[in-house]
Amino acid sequence: MQIFSLVGAQNVLAWARQLGFTSEIIADKALALGASCTYMPEMTRAFAIFAREGKWIDWKYVRRILDREGNVIEDNTVSFDPQLSAADRLDRLAATAGIKPKQAIPPRTAYLTAKLLGTVIKYGFSSTVRATDIKAGGKTGTSSATMDLHFIAFTSRLITSVWMGDDLRQRPLGRKDAAFMTVEPLWARYMYEVSKDYPSLDIPWHVPDGVNPNDRGSHTKGRRGSQMDLIYRKPDHGDHDADAPDGTGDAPDAKPPA
Repeated sequence: MQIFSLVGAQNVLAWARQLGFTSEIIADKALALGASCTYMPEMTRAFAIFAREGKWIDWKYVRRILDREGNVIEDNTVSFDPQLSAADRLDRLAATAGIKPKQAIPPRTAYLTAKLLGTVIKYGFSSTVRATDIKAGGKTGTSSATMDLHFIAFTSRLITSVWMGDDLRQRPLGRKDAAFMTVEPLWARYMYEVSKDYPSLDIPWHVPDGVNPNDRGSHTKGRRGSQMDLIYRKPDHGDHDADAPDGTGDAPDAKPPA
């Protein structure tokens, strides 16, 4: 709330529009808690912009269309698509050469946000994700009365959003349920299967040009001054996960539970 007050409601609204949110946003103090509704594809895009060093992205819901002779009718694939042949990859590389997405937000802002989101997964209530050895950055969300639970997170290659709830707002989930108990394990199980064959790089995996890797978001931009430790509680490097108070947590090399 303090940061929201310092920035100002109208500036927060303007930033939301830069990130691609088109739904109604009520610019009052409740916005600091995410009170306004939005659409999952737009929320996912905002997280993708953080992962892409601030670069805009338009979702493509049709990957590729071929006619009965195998001729390409529509192609929205990327050159590193593993399902493409070597020749098709070269074609896509040539077709997309020189096309650069617009810069939605400054690279430094995106880098710092991605660093924070990676820290949330690395040291927060994300033992299920850590058990898969997937390096990710993301955030959970739990609405009032547990009508909506969601988790949005990205790796160095993929981003996935998971939602659970009642869109008719008739039947809430359990009062003690939270997103890290419900949808985060769903994300972990799915992403373990789809990303296990890709490199798992630390988040953020690249420092944008002109950004100091020691940048903490302060006015010094990492050039001078001592650094306060961001981590409130150091991780337990023993045999059990630090999130389990009784020492019965998942082992660090454990895979998703059956």
